[in-house]
Amino acid sequence: MRDKSGGNPAILFVESPSTVCTLDRKIFASFPHKKIILVDGDDDAQPYFSDDDVIISTSFMDHAQLDRTYRWLASHYQVAAVLGFTETSVFAAAYLADKFGVEGIGIDTALRCRDKYLMTKALRSGGVRTPDYFLASPKTPLKEQLDTIGGFPLICKPLMGFAGCGVVRTNDETELQRAIRKITFQNRFTLNRYYNEGRSPQQVLVQRFIAGDEVAIDGFVRDGEAHTIAIIDKPDVSNGPYFDDRMHVLPSKLDSGIQSRLERVAQASVTAIGLDNSPFHLEARISNGKIYVLEVAARIGFMRSIQDALGIDLCAIMVALKMGLVPDAKPSRHRHAGNLRVTSHKVGTFVGVRNLESVISEPHIVDIPVFLTPGSRVAAAPDANAYIG
Repeated sequence: MRDKSGGNPAILFVESPSTVCTLDRKIFASFPHKKIILVDGDDDAQPYFSDDDVIISTSFMDHAQLDRTYRWLASHYQVAAVLGFTETSVFAAAYLADKFGVEGIGIDTALRCRDKYLMTKALRSGGVRTPDYFLASPKTPLKEQLDTIGGFPLICKPLMGFAGCGVVRTNDETELQRAIRKITFQNRFTLNRYYNEGRSPQQVLVQRFIAGDEVAIDGFVRDGEAHTIAIIDKPDVSNGPYFDDRMHVLPSKLDSGIQSRLERVAQASVTAIGLDNSPFHLEARISNGKIYVLEVAARIGFMRSIQDALGIDLCAIMVALKMGLVPDAKPSRHRHAGNLRVTSHKVGTFVGVRNLESVISEPHIVDIPVFLTPGSRVAAAPDANAYIG
């Protein structure tokens, strides 16, 4: 831990280093607060806002470590806001916001936004349509469960996963049993650091596979009211066996009637989960005219694409929500935007990206961010929990 000049007002960023470095520094220029970056476990980080950033390492899901981090921070700083921008930081940000008594989403809501089983139960209880589901483990007798869900194909996913990591389509009972064993093995060695106390990595969510168009909805909820900022189409939606998320385009080409229904579903979803004063990122599929909510996350989604298309800064909206200010969500322009995410279907070592200069010279390409450094190990779908760029 660095810097022990106690009593300073501060903003706490609960984030991975790569995410912090995508934030617009100008947003924070008007806040004279110390910038504290809290990184997960062994993640490395460099000062981003200034040379005197405070950088602290902890475990995002370890309550005892978070308590120790809170006590140290409280003895040195007056934390005015706790900001977390990704699914991995949702719980830690909510936990620390509660401790400091600042604006947050609450620990129970944070768990419903991370634990896919708790999320699906809450959505169903709130009248939101989701794929039929059950909870399984390697020792679960499957026959009765399969009879209630209506047969194959089915989707298996880790309860606390993200970015499509571990999500697999199965077409028969043999594939289902194999997928459950593989995901629980992956949970123990890859995803266990993201699991909350009391939730077993031996558990897997099994859902009906829903064929159809897939969309994402980005927005924010303030004082219980959901504000949809953008509906994003996924033109190359995957039907399995793996579900790495790649192409995203806005504005949506869906007709206005469906878009209005999606906005109502977004409101019903955040209400069912109990999410308030937070950004939200919702994913849904539309099948035979019915909308099925797949997941709801308490985080920013397609920040760069929405900025390019609408001139709306989701990061600024989140900062306003957490600082008790009124978010500015008025579009300053209306144009098309999108992104194509790069994933790998082979295990290997990332060397680099060739021909960046020639590609970026294309008039419709704005940027090519690369998230990995040369020498990084790359996992293939469905084991990967991040994108190359």
